[in-house]
Amino acid sequence: MRIIIPLIIAALLVFLTEFEHLTGVPLILAWVVGFLLAMGLTAYIEVKIRMQVMHDEDVKNDEK
Repeated sequence: MRIIIPLIIAALLVFLTEFEHLTGVPLILAWVVGFLLAMGLTAYIEVKIRMQVMHDEDVKNDEK
């Protein structure tokens, strides 16, 4: 899941660039927004997964 979302966003950006003939400012804005979106979603997913792992470890320690 961590890598799938950035790959999907990258594929969409390539599709938009090639088939919508983006050039200049719209092209740069699309790639910057896409990059920020991919990084933000990846960070969110990573934090969510790490918090779940920490929670699971805490539950395990409480059971002991």
